[in-house]
Amino acid sequence: MTHSESSAEVLQDGYDGFLIDPRDSREMGKKIAFLLEDKELRRVFVDRAYKKVMEKYSWSSIAQEMLELYKKLEEQQ
Repeated sequence: MTHSESSAEVLQDGYDGFLIDPRDSREMGKKIAFLLEDKELRRVFVDRAYKKVMEKYSWSSIAQEMLELYKKLEEQQ
């Protein structure tokens, strides 16, 4: 994934993917080739990314965060 503020919020470089400067096509090619050769790392990245998405961005997680926000707002009144 190319590096930006929003992608850095979702992805952790080297943990569940790679963050690459979008202007550095050489580095992007290297990382793609590296992942094509390393099936285990691809699986690890997918597993970690899926777990993170389900924990942070699933509907139930978002609903829980909204409920907590409403409770805090109610307490302030």
